[in-house]
Amino acid sequence: MMTTTNRFLDTNRYYGTCPGHLPARTRQHAWASSMAATDRVLVVLIENGGIDLGLPDLVDKLVDGIPGASLLIGGDLKARIVTELHDWLMTATDHLLESAELALNRYTAAKPDKYGDVVVLRDSTATFGELKNALFTASRAGKVVDLVILTHGSRDFISAGDGINGARIRTMVTEFGRPLNLRSVYMMNCVGASLNQAWLDVGARTSSGSHDNNYLPEPMTYLFFSAWKNGIPFEQAVTGAYRGTIDALNSTLRGIIIGLVPLAGAVLAGKIDVSGLPFVVSSRPDVVGAGGLSIASDVLPPASGGTAGGASTGQSLVTTVLPPGLARPMSVDRKVSPSGRTFIGRFEAPGPLLEHRILAVERFLSERIARPLTQPQIDALACFGIGIGSQALRHSTLLRMLDDGDFAAVPGEIRKWTKIRSNGQIVDSEALLERRRAEAELFGGTAPALAAPASREVQEYAYQQNPALIAGIEVADAIQIGLGAAAIVQSQVNAFPGGSLQVTYDSQQRLLTPQARLDMPGSMRPKNTYTRTLFWLPSIRLNAAQALIKISWDGNDYGELGTPTITKDLDQTSDWSRSSASINIRAVNRIPTGTDPRTWPLWYHYEGSFDPYANGQWDFNGDFEINAFGAIAFHDHKWKSRSLIDFALDVHPDNWKGPDVTAAVPTIPADQMAYLRGHVPV
Repeated sequence: MMTTTNRFLDTNRYYGTCPGHLPARTRQHAWASSMAATDRVLVVLIENGGIDLGLPDLVDKLVDGIPGASLLIGGDLKARIVTELHDWLMTATDHLLESAELALNRYTAAKPDKYGDVVVLRDSTATFGELKNALFTASRAGKVVDLVILTHGSRDFISAGDGINGARIRTMVTEFGRPLNLRSVYMMNCVGASLNQAWLDVGARTSSGSHDNNYLPEPMTYLFFSAWKNGIPFEQAVTGAYRGTIDALNSTLRGIIIGLVPLAGAVLAGKIDVSGLPFVVSSRPDVVGAGGLSIASDVLPPASGGTAGGASTGQSLVTTVLPPGLARPMSVDRKVSPSGRTFIGRFEAPGPLLEHRILAVERFLSERIARPLTQPQIDALACFGIGIGSQALRHSTLLRMLDDGDFAAVPGEIRKWTKIRSNGQIVDSEALLERRRAEAELFGGTAPALAAPASREVQEYAYQQNPALIAGIEVADAIQIGLGAAAIVQSQVNAFPGGSLQVTYDSQQRLLTPQARLDMPGSMRPKNTYTRTLFWLPSIRLNAAQALIKISWDGNDYGELGTPTITKDLDQTSDWSRSSASINIRAVNRIPTGTDPRTWPLWYHYEGSFDPYANGQWDFNGDFEINAFGAIAFHDHKWKSRSLIDFALDVHPDNWKGPDVTAAVPTIPADQMAYLRGHVPV
């Protein structure tokens, strides 16, 4: 588990148990008959000290996930819930949570009944070298080896001693000269699933690791090992432990809430279901390989991988464990990439519901589409499927095109899904036109080919997949963390409500993520404030109304843009009782002007009309952009006269928009540079 992420336990200290990868191997000559427990070896890799559960963080997440709970459950009640939840966990896990020594009891107690030997690699011996030596020794002796990994970690990384990753794991088969005698690997570390294939490559028969960050290592690991020792098949033990943890949490929390919250407790308890909360879904395990093996399965099937060169001979099948009612086996493991999630986030509001929809579309793409797909195609189809819904996707012409292998026709089909009903009419939606254009473009090319996409979303995606160096950092770094992870929120705002001078505009902003802000102290300083002229509606010679409309926003050298506000200058705006004007300003997406994400502007399109005397009007439209450093630029300003008094104008309509203002791009702040370099996406 990465120490920067809150989880079920306190990650600043120790405790990690990710469903791991317990590979199974066959002896090449003497495994024709069943073996005794003395021929089995359990290897336990455990790093750091005792177990210290971070239950307050867990309770905060649970309370926030229960509708209405945050209004009724304050700090005191949360503290009592933490205490009672801790007492339950202690009882549920036979009081094995207090220390590493007690935690190890569950494993060492398996000798000699289940294992002839239990090898514990802890603290100074919890290194890759010691692990390799233990696995080599047992394999040379012809033992069946199960491996349990109890430590932190992240994608493609196990936090133990000098660190263990997929590349180091795969070197073992080359050095040993043949596959290891691994039966199973069970990993407690976060994102353990990213190492499943590496363990299969060195000879493991089956392996399990958490799909993403593991917030529920206990009692999940306890329930798994208890079931495994009792002869339950590996996959069933893993999935049962996950679902059993969910059921136990639901039942326990409902009882606690009913007991602690007067009157409303029963109502709140009825709403508790942790299965759909993002941190619970994140903790679900992926199982690969021969999951039907049990602790008594000493006659093992041939290893699926494990060549002397360390390369797997085939792609393993994956079972992704989902909350009850959602679990489905997958024939091809297709996942939305981090870049794809950013892409989808440009069109969909983030939250638990979106996570459910992403999971659903991943399962659909994995199970339903047999043709090979590139990662950009997977991400594009995921966004498209989330947008139109599962029923429409299942019965679409697009799906038949994919079945037929007619991929060239898919982008055109995606672009057709742009209609909405408005005022009883079927019309094209501008928002859907932009979304479908981006989805079609993403599907139509692989990442290296996305050199000059038409849509901003696909350009961001291309940068993340194919980063280019700018100012000493990778664009992918800046997009995936910090600025690029911040959402642009649009909502209609009435700048001047009521009256005959009306201006409405979309609210949007681009800010650093909370973590980035904390790690860049300089960004906490007040931003610079900029005010620019947006429009000047002039008084004509016949003394009609006039208005000076301005736009103000905050920005800083880190690329942050605060929410702009649009106001009228009272000193320069006259009475509008005899005149009228209406301007609508809409936030739109456009291609960034440069590769440095700090320079990417907020872009707007405007449509306006100005009628001085109710005898005809001028219509005008165009675009403008603003950036974090105070610049404003107008584009494609056009106008059309429908008035009879053009001769009376003092100011030509070309000049009703404000002047362009340029601004120098400052050097990337040192603390931002250090943060970006230290947070390269994995």
